[in-house]
Amino acid sequence: YLRDSGDGEPEWVVEGLLPASYLVIIGGNSKSGKSTLATALGLAIACGEPFVGLATSGGSVLWCAYEESEQERTMVLREFPSHPAGFHITHHKLLIDTAEGLAGLRYWILRTGARLLVIDPLYGANQAESLPDEIHIIVPLTAGSSLDARARVIAEAIGQRLKRRVVVENKPG
Repeated sequence: YLRDSGDGEPEWVVEGLLPASYLVIIGGNSKSGKSTLATALGLAIACGEPFVGLATSGGSVLWCAYEESEQERTMVLREFPSHPAGFHITHHKLLIDTAEGLAGLRYWILRTGARLLVIDPLYGANQAESLPDEIHIIVPLTAGSSLDARARVIAEAIGQRLKRRVVVENKPG
């Protein structure tokens, strides 16, 4: 795949930045502006306007808001001057790790003609999105063993770090 395919220049959604049908992940610390950047990108594409001086192909955008409420997404969009009809938002969780969720995404991409799909945040798009409130560590020896003592020290550290209750269960045999 590293060799030149000879097919010429790729089709661009954003010239020289975002090729069509590619996966791009924007990462960063919480509250660092990732959603705002993606919103500006999506609105530019939906309006067919340049994004940071780069030409866009124009087209619909499908935004899957898995964390923001409808009110929060509305507040963000108020900061932007244009709200094109091709900027589609859903708050329905279409999970990317299930056949049903992928079929739902395909359906909405085809129905909207989306040139850009934003899943915000990505971790919210799968079944295993969060840890349970209580975590269990199983120790295969009786209470008081050296392994049990180490498990209890580890459990306390994990509990503090994850802000979850961690229970050590002894199940010998």
